[in-house]
Amino acid sequence: MQILLLLALALSLLVVVFALQNIVPVTVTVFVWTYQGSLALVLFVAFVAGALVSVLASLPSLVRTRWALSQLRRRLAEAEARAAPPA
Repeated sequence: MQILLLLALALSLLVVVFALQNIVPVTVTVFVWTYQGSLALVLFVAFVAGALVSVLASLPSLVRTRWALSQLRRRLAEAEARAAPPA
């Protein structure tokens, strides 16, 4: 647990150093919309958007897997109930 805390602290420190060293303003243009902000902020938003897209893309598979797992657990409980000797 302490190792994970130290790794999180080190990663946080690296992110802060990266953000402080990349304050150069950049312009992002998408169709008619234009945004000007720091490079670190633009990269952070792009990273978060990519993570959100990947989570949304994996969501159907996750839901399908959980549904199948609940079906199998229900079948197992039914089989165990049938196999249990009467008390």
